[in-house]
Formats: sequence, C-alpha cells, structure tokens
Amino acid sequence: MIDKENRIYEFVSGRLRVPFFQAESGNVVICTHMFMKKQQKVPPAEAAATARWKSRFERADIVEWIEELA
Repeated sequence: MIDKENRIYEFVSGRLRVPFFQAESGNVVICTHMFMKKQQKVPPAEAAATARWKSRFERADIVEWIEELA
C-alpha cells in the first residue's frame, strides 16, 4: 500500500512499479501508470498522480462492470 487514505497499492517487479486502485465494486483493478523507483520511498508525485486518476474515475461514474456467464 502506498497511500492508505486513498487505498492505492502497487505491483512490484524489481525497480518497476505500477500503482493501482480498485473500483468500489471490487471487481475491477485500475492500473494508472508505471514508474521506476529510485529511492526507498515512493515519490509523493507518483502517489498524487494515482490519487488524481482515482478521483477522476470515481467522478466519471460511467464505468460499469457487467459479468455475463455463457
């Protein structure tokens, strides 16, 4: 978890990081961007960018997850 307040997490592969958050339904994970981690802590600008994307996603309210079983 890189931002407890906004519930933002990250996928890790070596120095590469992909921040993500879950939609309210819990069925969708949104990966926002990728960056290379150069220090111990996640740069605040990277966490802030993901928080902005999450805010935009939540305000849009146009994405709907429909799961159809065939």
